[in-house]
Amino acid sequence: MLLKRCYFWFALVSVTIVCLLAALPSVLLAWAVCRVRGMDPARGARFVFWWYGKLFRFLARPVMPVRVVNPDMAARNQPCIIVPNHQSFMDLYLFSAQHCSNLCFVVTSWPFSKLFFFALMMRQARYIRVGSDEDILNFAQRCREEIAAGSTIVCFPEGTRSRSGRLLPFKSGIFRVAAETGTRLVPMVYYNTGKFCPPGSFKVNPQRIFVKLLEPVAPLPGLEHKQAYKDLAQRVREAMLAELDSFSL
Repeated sequence: MLLKRCYFWFALVSVTIVCLLAALPSVLLAWAVCRVRGMDPARGARFVFWWYGKLFRFLARPVMPVRVVNPDMAARNQPCIIVPNHQSFMDLYLFSAQHCSNLCFVVTSWPFSKLFFFALMMRQARYIRVGSDEDILNFAQRCREEIAAGSTIVCFPEGTRSRSGRLLPFKSGIFRVAAETGTRLVPMVYYNTGKFCPPGSFKVNPQRIFVKLLEPVAPLPGLEHKQAYKDLAQRVREAMLAELDSFSL
């Protein structure tokens, strides 16, 4: 067990160092390719982040085997909004298990201010920053812009990691955006990531991780805005709870 834990952190640190060293030339190359092909330059940085997670997930397989169901669900429904449950920092790496790489993450303020080098890449990827009052005011507009550009937005509706593994109450912001824009939501369910690496701890408990992308949830026509976003949140929550309960059986 100790050997597996040491291997996990060695793999994570090694991949991160290699990616940090290769990040700038990789992003510049991806940016140049996107410009030549007439694509959105932000997609280049997002693709690099996606491959970073993919490489780490490959190296971590002896300690953290991952089973994925419906990995192409978001890719087949672009543009959409992926709404995952949140149990561990590992959740971010596991987005590489699904096939869509053009992911625009909604990110709290601290990585932009504390992780200097990653912050440069997150700005290049045009991630949506939340945390300050100004961020909150701009949130809906930024989301609308990214959806119009064909991006797939990723937003954790709980807003923080669950320490119990149970689904926390949802924030309403992303559901308001989905109702306003008519964008489909793709629920994404993680199981065992919180047990693998509990929030607030550096101790890892090697085990199999399960990831499942559920069928899209679309806004219902004819509902008033307030009723529409509340209906979306309820239907997404019910689908995720049912899936988490099925894993627990």
